[in-house]
Amino acid sequence: MDAAQPMPRETMHRKVEVLHLVVALVAVVVAAAIGSREVLIGLGAGFLLGGLNARALTALTRRMTSTDAQARGAASGLLFGKMLLLMGAVGAVLMLGKPDPVAFVVAISVAPAMMLGAALLGVGVRGEVEVKG
Repeated sequence: MDAAQPMPRETMHRKVEVLHLVVALVAVVVAAAIGSREVLIGLGAGFLLGGLNARALTALTRRMTSTDAQARGAASGLLFGKMLLLMGAVGAVLMLGKPDPVAFVVAISVAPAMMLGAALLGVGVRGEVEVKG
């Protein structure tokens, strides 16, 4: 891809997902080798919930910004349900899994940080990424 051409939104989302998966796998392998069980649970659960949340948020945001008013309304309701489900899952992980809280918070924050970084690095108004090089 030429550096002057914009990157399609789907390509950018896929690259962020792949980068998130690579970071998660490396962190979990390192934690398994040198960390405690609590850190491993915190990282694993945090990366899993963070990745699922980012994927659901991306899909719902895409529906909310569509031109179909009915799809926007349905997506708004699903967004509220997603948030409740995420809060319940976080509570269950913290109560049942007994993870290291710092590892969990860091891991669950990686996907949104990557999405924000991709946005700050050049997502255009039409959903295209301007590759700066």
